[in-house]
Amino acid sequence: MPVNYSNSKIYIIRSEQTDKVFIGATVKRLCERFSQHKSNYERWLANGKKEEQFDPLYDILQFSDARIQLLAKTEDVKDKDDLNSRLIDYINIYKDTAVNKNKTRLKFTPYVSNGKPRGRPRKVKVPDNSPVETPVETPVETTA
Repeated sequence: MPVNYSNSKIYIIRSEQTDKVFIGATVKRLCERFSQHKSNYERWLANGKKEEQFDPLYDILQFSDARIQLLAKTEDVKDKDDLNSRLIDYINIYKDTAVNKNKTRLKFTPYVSNGKPRGRPRKVKVPDNSPVETPVETPVETTA
């Protein structure tokens, strides 16, 4: 089933017990997404806190007052790349406190450090702005 990106949202997870925040994006209901995050955290705890499975979000989810809040509805988003681009914008806004500063976790990064586009270039239709020659109509003489 194709994903409906018109339902997408940017959210923040925070706790009053820390200055750290987590910025995320989803097309699901926020309560569902938060439940997934908590489930992953509980699974990590049950597995003995394995380092390779650690997510910086767990630094926030360890507190019982951790909560999720809507930052923005992004109904004009068309695809996953567009949603991830918006997510990066919000991570940059919260860059001083966001635990998910590592943008490489995202499947899309529009630019690498040298400023050049990453990956295969997109096909962009450039409008042809050359003047269009319109045929000149010559008046037709009519005799009555």
